[in-house]
Amino acid sequence: MPDAIIFSIFLPRSPDPRAGRGRRHSLAGLLAVGVAAVIAGSRSFAAIGQ
Repeated sequence: MPDAIIFSIFLPRSPDPRAGRGRRHSLAGLLAVGVAAVIAGSRSFAAIGQ
């Protein structure tokens, strides 16, 4: 089984450790944005945040 399929099965089941205040975004969405930023050339957390 490819890793991407295994990842997509277990990701929604993992607990979300973030605090319950503010706007809530799915963990899968946040990871997707982070991966896209790295693919686009970001090499630090500050660059990913921009």
